[in-house]
Amino acid sequence: MLAEIDLIFPQNSSFQLIHSDLSNLKYCEAIIKEANRICPVTNLLGRYPVDPVEIGGYQWPVGTMFQFDTVSLHRHKDYWSNPEIFDPDRFFLDNNSESYLNVTADGLIKDDLNEKEDKKVGQKYSFVMFGGGYRICPGRKLAMIELLSLMVYVFGKYDIELVDIEAPLKTKSSTSTYCQELMVKIKPRNK
Repeated sequence: MLAEIDLIFPQNSSFQLIHSDLSNLKYCEAIIKEANRICPVTNLLGRYPVDPVEIGGYQWPVGTMFQFDTVSLHRHKDYWSNPEIFDPDRFFLDNNSESYLNVTADGLIKDDLNEKEDKKVGQKYSFVMFGGGYRICPGRKLAMIELLSLMVYVFGKYDIELVDIEAPLKTKSSTSTYCQELMVKIKPRNK
């Protein structure tokens, strides 16, 4: 991560964050995605079918609420090899192709990025950091830009290490998960 940040934003230089530089932080993006896979911010995604639907051999009427457990989905052994291991390489896409939302001939919105991610992890919607389908988060690209910018500013300028690497992460969860306490040592990076 630090090597990638230093390559694109060299130390001892004044820099401005621009989108083209941030979009080159592929490994940093993979770290963000893997962190969300291990500990998703949103624990449940709710959906209401607009038509009657058959799921699991049962007929469900319109308006039935379905809730998807993203924590279990993101750690399901059928979709992820070694699901309890933090491995950003699962998401490391080594290509420079851009992703766009496209409208298909039948008027449906197609998300090329989601399809690439689905192929990478092996099962459609086994990773739903920003939701999926018609209801995918419209702010997902802005959120990723903000997260990458934060990584560059914080880790580009400071050395950060956990006070106790063996201590369990103190989180609290309901519909969303947040960290209650994270003890770290911060010092300026050697320049």
